[in-house]
Amino acid sequence: MKSLISRAHHFLTKNKLVVVIIILVGLMSAMYTFLPTPYVDVSDPIRSPFILYHPGDQPKIEIINPDLNDIYLWGTQFHDERKIIEDSPRTVPAGYSYFLNGDILSRWIEENVLVGGQETVPFLAFLKNKEQDEYVMRNLLLIIRETDKTFSIQPQTLSFYNEKW
Repeated sequence: MKSLISRAHHFLTKNKLVVVIIILVGLMSAMYTFLPTPYVDVSDPIRSPFILYHPGDQPKIEIINPDLNDIYLWGTQFHDERKIIEDSPRTVPAGYSYFLNGDILSRWIEENVLVGGQETVPFLAFLKNKEQDEYVMRNLLLIIRETDKTFSIQPQTLSFYNEKW
């Protein structure tokens, strides 16, 4: 044991530069660990929500909120239908989603898309953030009608922008 201690002492006295570097690296690591993380304002702009379509007997359009703050759905507009703005919003909590009834969409497809055909139609959602800034989420729905009652919808969010509606 004594020889190990004497060898370590001999190494440290001969290699002072190595010792200084080891101490500096240790100090820098300790300082970095306790540095505050930079502040990031995650509310502006909000992370873009997006939509999914759920087919079935009771079709649904799902608006998904990936943001860290709640967003508020005030209305929608499908294709060239009139814009519908509600008197009060529907809250879409942070990290969750909100389901809209898809019956209007299903009826429109049955009336306007031929079997074996496809259509691309716009779908807008009118949203606000916690500061009450107004946003429009612009989507395209690629609708493919396979049979009389079977169709698929592939939604694509094109843009999400701050605009008074």
